[in-house]
Amino acid sequence: MSKFLLIEDDQILSTFIKQYLTVKKFEVDVVLDGTQGLEWLKQQDYAVAIIDWDLPGIDGKEIIRQYREAGGQTPIIMLTKRSKVADKVTGFEAGADDYLAKPFELDELHARLTSLMRRPPAIKESRITIGTLMVDRHNRVATVRGQQIELSRKEFAILELLTANPEHVFSNDAIMDKVWSTESDGSIWAVRTHIARIRSKIADIDDDPAQLIKTLYGQGYKMELPKS
Repeated sequence: MSKFLLIEDDQILSTFIKQYLTVKKFEVDVVLDGTQGLEWLKQQDYAVAIIDWDLPGIDGKEIIRQYREAGGQTPIIMLTKRSKVADKVTGFEAGADDYLAKPFELDELHARLTSLMRRPPAIKESRITIGTLMVDRHNRVATVRGQQIELSRKEFAILELLTANPEHVFSNDAIMDKVWSTESDGSIWAVRTHIARIRSKIADIDDDPAQLIKTLYGQGYKMELPKS
């Protein structure tokens, strides 16, 4: 049975959420304080964490930031009354995977939870090696056959996203959401251009025609694992 962590100081709302998810055959740990919630998140293995933004102790954004900096990989949904785009961007930049504005329907929360649980688990290591490609997430360096490739900030962000989630297909919109957020230069053509540049820089060192980044027409892009 999957277990969720709910960090929410509104006791009425947290009770409703727990009762609803229990009926759906999930286990739910409820914590009412941000500082304690961070400790629970670090110490136990949860399928998804549901974290309110405004909490006593430390707020939800800080919980997520500290947890991600410590290497935590649990998917996180942020709950908040804040619905401005800038607030959503702040939440995603802190490390949230999804964002649900209050008030919301419990059926929508359930749908988002199940969607997050269907995602392939992200690779947790700081260094990811796929074929001749190595991505050092900590130092933000990528190499091919041991030779460093020069990438722009967004090129590295795209490459990191794809390598951390091998075989997962990311649409143009998903890549824009993760890499560009609300910046005005984000577009399908920008994604295509950056993907083309990454491929070209890899091919300058390793011209193996079996490119790692695969295009699935009408769907998006994925980092394909080498065939064994």
